Amino acid sequence: MSNWQLPEGIDELTGDQAITFEQSRRDLLDLYQSWGYEVVVPPMIEFAETLVLNSKSIDEKTFKFLDSISGKMLGVHSDITPQIARIDSKRVKSERVDRYCYINAILQTKADDFYASRSPIQAGAELYGFKGIDADIEIITLMIESLDAFGT
Repeated sequence: MSNWQLPEGIDELTGDQAITFEQSRRDLLDLYQSWGYEVVVPPMIEFAETLVLNSKSIDEKTFKFLDSISGKMLGVHSDITPQIARIDSKRVKSERVDRYCYINAILQTKADDFYASRSPIQAGAELYGFKGIDADIEIITLMIESLDAFGT
């Protein structure tokens, strides 16, 4: 086995694929920002209890290891959504609406299916503090515009 091989389910983008990905990432972030969403880049690693919250599925997909400094269990993010909840929880709350967006690679112990990547790119827009049908309409409309940006 060559030392130059990647682990199973771990991929890389080069050349035209990398350029296409980067342009798509920029287009999506521009779209989300035009709707008032704040770009956030959560850390790749944080305390495991924050990353898994109460989700068995996320817990099973999270790479975990012991932090030699704190003695606590750390995890590599397998889903960014719990991190957005942590970020939002630190904000001063009132009648405020918070919008977050992100595009980042995640790492999973196992892929969603046999042929899928264990390090997919996750893009998202999260809306906090805005209740009712209008919030759902906003997110669904933004999802449709995101798909339109890819010509799907």
